[in-house]
Amino acid sequence: MRKSGRRRILLLADFAYASGKAVASGVIRHVSLLTGVELLVQGHTSEMPTVEEGMIPISGIDGIVSCFGSDMGFMRAVLDAAPRVPVVFASVGRHVAPLKDRRVAAIFCDHAAVAEAAAELLVRHGLSEFGYVGSRHALAARSWDAERGAAFGTAIARRGFHAETYSPKAGLPPDEEHAALAAWLRALPKPCGIFVSDDMRAMHVLNVCRVSGLAVPEQIQVVGADNEEWICAHTSPTLTSVEPDFEGCGYRAAETLLAMMAGAKVNAECRMKNAECAMRNAECRMQNAECEMGNAGGPGFVRAVQAFGVKRVEQRMSTTDMHGSVNRAVRARKWLRDNCGAPFEVRQVAAHIGCSTRMLQLSYKSVFDRTMQEDLIEMRLELAKKLLSDTDIPVLRIPERCGSDAPNHFMQFFKARTGMTMLQYRRKRG
Repeated sequence: MRKSGRRRILLLADFAYASGKAVASGVIRHVSLLTGVELLVQGHTSEMPTVEEGMIPISGIDGIVSCFGSDMGFMRAVLDAAPRVPVVFASVGRHVAPLKDRRVAAIFCDHAAVAEAAAELLVRHGLSEFGYVGSRHALAARSWDAERGAAFGTAIARRGFHAETYSPKAGLPPDEEHAALAAWLRALPKPCGIFVSDDMRAMHVLNVCRVSGLAVPEQIQVVGADNEEWICAHTSPTLTSVEPDFEGCGYRAAETLLAMMAGAKVNAECRMKNAECAMRNAECRMQNAECEMGNAGGPGFVRAVQAFGVKRVEQRMSTTDMHGSVNRAVRARKWLRDNCGAPFEVRQVAAHIGCSTRMLQLSYKSVFDRTMQEDLIEMRLELAKKLLSDTDIPVLRIPERCGSDAPNHFMQFFKARTGMTMLQYRRKRG
C-alpha cells in the first residue's frame, strides 16, 4: 500500500537513443523537485532491448508519460489495463491518434524550428545552393521527415534561394538507393549545403560523399538532426547537427501530466499555436499551443498538443571550413563573373582575395572540382553569346569585349564549342 495522497507516475522510455534519454531526464528532473510523487521508470536498455508487458507496473498508477508513441502493441495493453489514467505522449509525431474515452496530451518536436536552425546555419556560411535528403523509412517519410523537408524548403525560399529535395523510392534495394543518392549529390551545383532528415541518414550521406569523391565540407556541407553524440562524433568528418530540446520536452510532459492528474482541463475556447504550457494550482493555462477538442474521442476526451523547439546547433567538421577554402573559392568565382570581360591574371584574383596564387588554385579546384581557367573560359563563352545576341558590337570586337588578347584563337574556340562562327551564331539568333 502506498501512503495516502502519494501519486505514482509511470515513465515508459526508449533509452536506445540519446533523445530518449534526454526526454526521460527532463521528466525525472521535474518530478525529483516534487514531494508526494513517486516515479516508476520502465524502458528499453542495452540489457533489456524489449519491454515485456507483464513486467510493467500498472497497479496504483495515477499517470503515464510515454516516449514510445501510441501505435505499439504493448503500449495499447498498458493503456487498456489502466483505462482511467491520463497519458502524455512525449516527443512524438503529429499523427498520434486520439485514444477513446481518456484524456491525452501529445508533445511533438517543432520540426519547422529544426529546419529553420539548419537553414540559418548554412546560409550564414555564404552558400547559395541547398538540398534536403529524406529518410529511407516509409513511416518517417509520411510524418516528421515530410515536415522537416517542407519546412527547410520554406526557410531557404524565404531567404531568396531554392532547395532541391531527394526522396528515396520505396522498396529500392540499398545498392540502388546508394547509387541514386550519389548521382543526385554529384549533380548538385557546388558548393552546396545539405540538411538531412536525421543523424543516422546524415551518416549515410557522408559515406556516399566519401565513396563518390565529393569533398566535405569543401563541396558539400552536411547538417543532421537530433545530435546523437554516438553518431555525430564518430562520422568522417564529424557531423554538425541540430539538437531539439528533448530534455525540455520531458520537463513539459511531466508538468502537463501532473496538471491533468490534478483535474486540470483545457479551455474549449483556446486556439493556440507553437507550444508553451503554464500550470498553476492544478489549473491548466495553456498559451501558444494547439488544442483539439471534440466528440470523436468519446466522453471526457481531451487532446492537447504542444510543441518543443531547438536547444542548440552543435557545429562539427561537416560544416566547418577550417582552411577557408569555400570562402576563397566562392569569392574568386564571383570576381571572375564580374570581371570576365577584361584581361587579367590569376595573381590579380589572388591579391583581391588575399592569399597566394597556389592556395587560391587549390581551394578553387577542391570546391568546384574544376580549375579557375576552365570556369573562366565558360564564363567568357557565355558572355560572347550574350553580346552576339543582344548587341550590335562588330563580331571582330567581341573577343576583346570578352577579355581575350588573341582574337583569332578565341573565334576558333567559339566555333569549336558551338559548331558555328560568331557571325553565323548572330544571324541564327536574329
